[in-house]
Amino acid sequence: MTYPPHDPYRTGFLETTDGASLYVEESGRADGVPALWLHGGPGGSLGLGGYRRSFDPRAFRLVGIDQRGSGRSTPNVVDDLAGLGRHTTPRLVADLEEVRERLGIERWVVGGVSWGTTLALAYAEEHPDRVRALALMAVTTTSREEVDWITEGVGRLFPEEWAVFDRESRRRDDERPADAYARRLASDDEADRAAAAASWDRWESVHVSLDDPDSRAQGHLGPGRREAFATLVTHYWSNDGFLSGERSVMARLPRVDRVPAALVHGRRDVSGPAATPWRLHRAWPASTLTVVAGEGHGGPRQGGALRAALGGVAGLCRPRPPCPASVGSTSSGPTGCAGCPSTTRATASSCWRARVGGWASSVLGSARRGAAWPSRSGGSGVRDRVSGRGPSRSRRSWTGGTPSRARATGSGSSGRRSGPKPPW
Repeated sequence: MTYPPHDPYRTGFLETTDGASLYVEESGRADGVPALWLHGGPGGSLGLGGYRRSFDPRAFRLVGIDQRGSGRSTPNVVDDLAGLGRHTTPRLVADLEEVRERLGIERWVVGGVSWGTTLALAYAEEHPDRVRALALMAVTTTSREEVDWITEGVGRLFPEEWAVFDRESRRRDDERPADAYARRLASDDEADRAAAAASWDRWESVHVSLDDPDSRAQGHLGPGRREAFATLVTHYWSNDGFLSGERSVMARLPRVDRVPAALVHGRRDVSGPAATPWRLHRAWPASTLTVVAGEGHGGPRQGGALRAALGGVAGLCRPRPPCPASVGSTSSGPTGCAGCPSTTRATASSCWRARVGGWASSVLGSARRGAAWPSRSGGSGVRDRVSGRGPSRSRRSWTGGTPSRARATGSGSSGRRSGPKPPW
């Protein structure tokens, strides 16, 4: 079950210190648990706001951002190719910090999907004291291995389409496909940029089509969105997400070892195989991993598991009795776990599983459970479930840069309230 549709109570644009203008919206309740949602891409957007239906509007103060260069944020990357060098993951992390500070938020829950999970992880590793918990679906870290897989290795499953994608890249002998497309999409040749964007977009629609072959003909709507998406994703991928070596997500994972995290992934995700979240989970005692059988890069059952985890997070961030895993202890609680008096890594992980895992089990219901892998902390943190159908998303329009009114859409609530003026 998704939460009812609800509009933002505040929208606007935040000017960053280097001159970019980020589209920001807030929904839910102004006094709720602060949360941030990070969309996919790079080069995606908040779209029509379907992400809001994963967050209980009665519990969260939800912040959504169109990341720099994409969506409603300006300048669009296509209109500012000369400024492409300002598009890096550290700069995106700095953008998030500027938003947090401008909104007066001390700590927040951070959620994301696909590329948004990489950005969420990079942000949490840079600012672990600002993150209450992480809720991530279709988990990636944008490593060289992952980029090479999605642009080359997965071609073994789609050899016909990959042969076209590789040929149309026009790559040089010393280039990978991602490098060749990034070079062409950053050029001054408008016709070549358009051709490269169309080729890239066709390939993107192929490797996510295992569950829905008809989606291969869809892709991104409109040449403008297509080119912006392809420009940013190839720029980041050709640079290993600007997270290589000692800056990689895995290398810095110890910085968040006490930050609770719910990882949700599809067993049939051939774009980003489950090996990535599995490696994270194995090295992250405070994490849980739910692998949903029968789904790929996202899906309704994964969405249900994510909503369940977020419901558990809302409970963690409110005062509550000590969890069963820590009864009898008298020490202070770990980061992001209000009410849990345990400081040990193993017990912090058990606390997270006891609360969030229970929510996930209740939502996934009576679906058949598969084998569970052991975690490094000794418990069983992985769930494997059979997929099912979920409700469809609703369309919602955005309101530009002016404050809007939002419907309070919790159970039994149909009133309206207006939000304060944007602080930016």
